[in-house]
Amino acid sequence: MAIIFDGREFVRRKNEETRRRVEALLKKGVKPTLVSIFSPRDAGSVLYTKIKGEAAQALGIQFRAKEIEDAHDPDSIISEIEKINNDSKVHGILVQKPSGENDFSKEDWSRIISTLSPKKDVDGLTPENLGLIDLGTPRFFPATAAAVLAILGESKIVIRGSNVVICGVSEILGKPLAAELTERRATVTTTHRGTRDLAGVIKRA
Repeated sequence: MAIIFDGREFVRRKNEETRRRVEALLKKGVKPTLVSIFSPRDAGSVLYTKIKGEAAQALGIQFRAKEIEDAHDPDSIISEIEKINNDSKVHGILVQKPSGENDFSKEDWSRIISTLSPKKDVDGLTPENLGLIDLGTPRFFPATAAAVLAILGESKIVIRGSNVVICGVSEILGKPLAAELTERRATVTTTHRGTRDLAGVIKRA
C-alpha cells in the first residue's frame, strides 16, 4: 500500500516545535547560538552554510558563518575550533566538510573533528559522540539521519523486524543510521563502493 508523506506539513510542525523550544530558552536568558566553519572556495560548503544559516535565523537561533580562507591547512581550522570551544556563548559547532578536490585527507579530517568539544559537536562526529551513538545513548544525532528516522516514524513504518538496506557508510548518515536502526531491532545491511550486486541487495530490503 502506498504511503503519502506530506513533507511540507511535517516541516511546518517541526519548525513550530523548534521555535517553541527556542522561545523557552530565550525566556531563561539563553540565546542558542550555532557557528558554521566553512571554506569560501568550496561551492557546496558555501551553499550548505547559507541554507543552514537561513533556517537557523527563521527559528530564532543565532547563526555565525566563519570563513576559513586557508581551508587546506587543518591547523587553521583547528585553531578556530579551539577558540569557539572556549566561547561560552556558542552552543553548537558545525564544520562543513568540503568535497572533491577540496576534501581533506582522512587523517586531517580525523584531527579536525577530534578537536571539537563533544558537548558542542551537534553533528555527532567526535569519537565520544560516535561511541555514544553506537551504545544507543546518543548525546547528539546527525541531522540527516535523524530526519530519516523522523520520516519513517511519521509514515508509521514498522522498523522492528524489517530488513533495511542502507546505501553509504558515511559518519554523518550511513553509520549512525545503521547503529540506530539496529538498536531498534531491524536487520541492517550497509552497502558501499565495495558491495557486489548492489541492485540485488537492495531488492531484498
